[in-house]
Amino acid sequence: MMSDKAPQKSTVRIVFYLLLVAGICLLGYAWFAARKDAADSSSRRANIYDADVPLSMMPESLHPGALLLSPYQLVDVPVIDGFTAPMGDERGMGTYVAQPFGVMNSERGGVHAGQDWNGIGGEDSDFGDAVYAVGRGLVVYAGKPSDSWGNVVVLAHRTPDGRVLQSLYAHLSKVNVCVGEVVGRGRMIGEAGSADGRYLAHLHFEFAESLAVEAGQPGYSKGSMNRLDPDAVLKQYALPDTAPLADPLGDVQAFGDVEVGKQAGSPESEGDGVLRINPAIWLDAASGE
Repeated sequence: MMSDKAPQKSTVRIVFYLLLVAGICLLGYAWFAARKDAADSSSRRANIYDADVPLSMMPESLHPGALLLSPYQLVDVPVIDGFTAPMGDERGMGTYVAQPFGVMNSERGGVHAGQDWNGIGGEDSDFGDAVYAVGRGLVVYAGKPSDSWGNVVVLAHRTPDGRVLQSLYAHLSKVNVCVGEVVGRGRMIGEAGSADGRYLAHLHFEFAESLAVEAGQPGYSKGSMNRLDPDAVLKQYALPDTAPLADPLGDVQAFGDVEVGKQAGSPESEGDGVLRINPAIWLDAASGE
């Protein structure tokens, strides 16, 4: 009897150890798979750029300031009636682009993500020149993301065909708007500057198609990221010749009942320089009604 039980105990031990090893292997595989899924998910959340931009062209990690626009902000983004130039007159007269979009700058180690606008006087003659909102927009950033950027303003715009674009104005010597304001096309939002003397005075101007606040992203990159050619955007959504040069909606001062700033004494105002309208007018502009 003793001789019969010994092989049975040995067999039981072997089976037990095999099951134990198999269980440990399964637990290890599950742990590894869970970590891999979490890493992949984290990587997807960190990439705020369009899926058609290869990750190999995105050497920069997500900037802490690049926060997704909230649903409330997206609702408040106004529909443009057209874009005009950010400096000079509505067509940019009196200015020139010193460094175009997309050109390679070997000293900076990448292509230019925007345009550098200057006054025709050269040097620092354009320091303090007015910088204008290119179209109706919601101020989603107004501050200083870094010393090299200086003061920056970012506006979010909704195009008539439903796109959400952002215009960025950098190196400003002065900022005239606050986050949350909805400004009219042509509103003076700041003044051209030099990022506290780091450069000759100019306006660094960008367009991006994004649902995240784009302030502080690299001004030069190995890829175009989600930046758009400003010339192409200004041309595609140019202000129609039939539209008034002065934005008839002015500046939204209180979104809700919606009060829209007008010049004092205008026929539509009540003597206080404010025109009161229905919020639906922002959406009606998109449908042409």
